[in-house]
Amino acid sequence: MKVRNVTLLICLICTKVVIGQHLNYTHLFLDKGLSQSQVTCVDIDKYGYLWLGTDGGGVDYFDGKQFTNIKTEHGLSYTRVVSLIVRDNNEVICGIMQHFFSIIKRDTILNFDSDIIYGSTTVTAFTQTDNGEILLGNDVGDVF
Repeated sequence: MKVRNVTLLICLICTKVVIGQHLNYTHLFLDKGLSQSQVTCVDIDKYGYLWLGTDGGGVDYFDGKQFTNIKTEHGLSYTRVVSLIVRDNNEVICGIMQHFFSIIKRDTILNFDSDIIYGSTTVTAFTQTDNGEILLGNDVGDVF
């Protein structure tokens, strides 16, 4: 009985000490500068910037204070982004709905459309291998 009471006392003390973490978060929405409420994909670059692909608003990145938006008037082929990945060299590769993919570099956007070979397919997934190669998967099951 004495051992059980001591065990119970230790458990009560430990749960008081290890009560849990307080999670801090910030709600980022349209009123903070997000271009579109439907976020389809997210990644973080080596500087801590948050990159967001949206369903109609293009690509947004958040530097911790404000959003910057990249869309067709900046060179993006289309504003419906379904996937993205930030590479180690800080290029952002985006799967664009029915336009294959785009690469966002510092001041340049390169668009790669697939109409000639694959029709209007969409890159829906990216992964980076250990040696830095990027693999792309599309909406018809191909892997590049």
